[in-house]
Amino acid sequence: MGLWVIAESVNVMLFVNGHGTEVLRWLGLTLAVSGAAVTSAAVLQGRDHFYLPAIHLSIGIIVKISLNILLIPAFTTIGAAAATVTGIGVTALLNIIFIYRKGYAVKIQALHVVKGGAALLFMLLFTWILHTCLMTAGEGGRGVHAIAAVCSATGGGGIFLHLLLRWKVISSPESSYLPGMDRLEKILLVKERSA
Repeated sequence: MGLWVIAESVNVMLFVNGHGTEVLRWLGLTLAVSGAAVTSAAVLQGRDHFYLPAIHLSIGIIVKISLNILLIPAFTTIGAAAATVTGIGVTALLNIIFIYRKGYAVKIQALHVVKGGAALLFMLLFTWILHTCLMTAGEGGRGVHAIAAVCSATGGGGIFLHLLLRWKVISSPESSYLPGMDRLEKILLVKERSA
């Protein structure tokens, strides 16, 4: 989601100019839905439903091709990007619906969804403010775009992770699976005690 905010700087950093920034923004959304599709497919395969993710992926491909036919003539590359996001989203949604119907997922508390959504909004706001400040301070060259993109992505990701841990959206057992989290939790615990 943060890529939506810093897409122009990422584009200039990688490709010298800002052409195609809107397409990059749309394709950035693919990261979110792809993660859900791949993770849910792994859950289904772990539960011995090996063919189901492939069937859902096939349905997603049909949706993508259909939307390509409809959207590309009117919206060109943005239409193709939107079709990609939608096709992968359909795949993820079908996987997730099956997981919940079979009872393979733990029920999510509404408060965790609200906290996670709030952390996402704070991350987006922080990223946008930091990116805007960095771009305003510089002259807008490729180097400034690179610094703004890297600093904004790192800062936004850090804020998001910090809030997820602080608000206990990610539990200690869950966070232990993430690399480097044990060290980060110790730092946060020391800061809490000193405050």
